[in-house]
Amino acid sequence: MRLPLLLLLALATLAAAQKTAETSTVADLLKDGTKFDKKVVRVTGKVQNLQEKQSRAKNDYFTFELLDETKTINVFGFGKVKGLKDGVKVEATGRFDVLKKMPSFEVKNQLDVSIPRKRDGSTETTQTAPEIKFGIKILS
Repeated sequence: MRLPLLLLLALATLAAAQKTAETSTVADLLKDGTKFDKKVVRVTGKVQNLQEKQSRAKNDYFTFELLDETKTINVFGFGKVKGLKDGVKVEATGRFDVLKKMPSFEVKNQLDVSIPRKRDGSTETTQTAPEIKFGIKILS
């Protein structure tokens, strides 16, 4: 009787652990990218080379490099973030990809902070827990 209860408790603990974004550093992501590939992570650093653009479909988006001491990763997100500018310290939460392949280009070491969406445009909740807040939080 105790074994099934312990097994159930262990599975519940594991499921709860998977519903949180793993806090990491840019250096850790670059050092051991395969460990974090396609997983939700939270990283803190300074914004540099911010570019705010609009797609052909008129969707606003931004890209920047997130600097952690001397190393950087690329960050992508849809929309606009009030107060986002070069030199600002931020906390970024999103899906990390060692290699993101697009139809006409590819990006290495990218953190996508966009809210996951299904093909029909609705919010994706099957692969990531709804408690995880994708996006950018301005720290200073």
